[in-house]
Amino acid sequence: ADTAVMFDMLDHNEADLVMTLDRHSYDKDYIIAKEERLSTHFVASANSKFAGRKGLSIQDIINEPFILTEHGQGYRRVLDRELAKRSLEVTPVLEIGRTDVITTVVADSNMISFLPDFVTREAADAGKLCYLDVCDMHLDIWKQLIYHKNKWLSKSLKTVIEYIKTHDFSN
Repeated sequence: ADTAVMFDMLDHNEADLVMTLDRHSYDKDYIIAKEERLSTHFVASANSKFAGRKGLSIQDIINEPFILTEHGQGYRRVLDRELAKRSLEVTPVLEIGRTDVITTVVADSNMISFLPDFVTREAADAGKLCYLDVCDMHLDIWKQLIYHKNKWLSKSLKTVIEYIKTHDFSN
């Protein structure tokens, strides 16, 4: 779900805990149980014309075919907001929520995507994808584990929170 929807669920006690992949969120009504900044990159096929090029500008790639996650969701929203600040936009060829599909399509095509490194690292290490050196656009994406400050935490929920903090946040 969209981060705003998840916060609304916390406010209405429809969710006990949320994990976001979005811009940094802070609200006095929420407890951030754990957070970490995530590295993100524009990625392309290792055979891309941009592979190995240093000092690319967003202008160099903005008109290329893109495959992105759905509009308005998490890190895609962060990308779109930053582009809008520069009076730019990307019109993706395809929008899909499955990052595994995105990485596979990008690796076998001339398309570009914007994804967190934890999604692309394996394919980049295997030589299927490359990180593009886009020097004029650095976006902060945060992984945050959040619950409402007024939420009563059962022993089970405390255990889940501790498990996620120690396992899911380990890269």
